[in-house]
Amino acid sequence: RASPDVGPLRLAGRRQSRCGEPQRPMELVSALRLTADGGRVLELEYGGLVRKRLYDLDADGVVERESWDADGDGTFEATRRARLPIPEFLMPEPAADTIPG
Repeated sequence: RASPDVGPLRLAGRRQSRCGEPQRPMELVSALRLTADGGRVLELEYGGLVRKRLYDLDADGVVERESWDADGDGTFEATRRARLPIPEFLMPEPAADTIPG
């Protein structure tokens, strides 16, 4: 199985980022999704398709596993263990709480 079974996910935010070479930047869309027990899954979209998932299932800011769909068919064929901090530019901005005055 390529992806961990995380159960139902709740969307917590999205962010658009530009990265890559300055003369040929690429746009990534990241979606932060939360598991029922507080874990996090970051889905990375490129070209309108989710291509990679980063799993921080203990919510410590470090990715423990990643999976990817290299051919864009919707099936995540590959996975591997990881140990990398979540890049800040992928995380959605915190929602601003507003209190009516």
